[in-house]
Amino acid sequence: MRALPNFQQVDLTGLMTRYFELAQREADNQLLLVKNGKIRVLMATFQQVYRRLLAESRILAKAPLTVEDYYIEFFARAVINLSVTWLERGCRSPQD
Repeated sequence: MRALPNFQQVDLTGLMTRYFELAQREADNQLLLVKNGKIRVLMATFQQVYRRLLAESRILAKAPLTVEDYYIEFFARAVINLSVTWLERGCRSPQD
């Protein structure tokens, strides 16, 4: 999320692209957290950053649902679990 300039708005596709780039750069740290049972740290951090970007109007959230607490919880868990699986598999694309 640090890769987003302060003035830039991003849609969810752009946000996810930047998140997975960050996850890949920080793969060792993220996998260490998971290995030590700290995956909730990743989920909580994702939610906190997502909420902050929403509050700063930096996410182009088109559907009202994308700002609801349950959606944010679901979204964070989905993204983190998918990114961990992706990292564990060596960051392979679906075509690999």
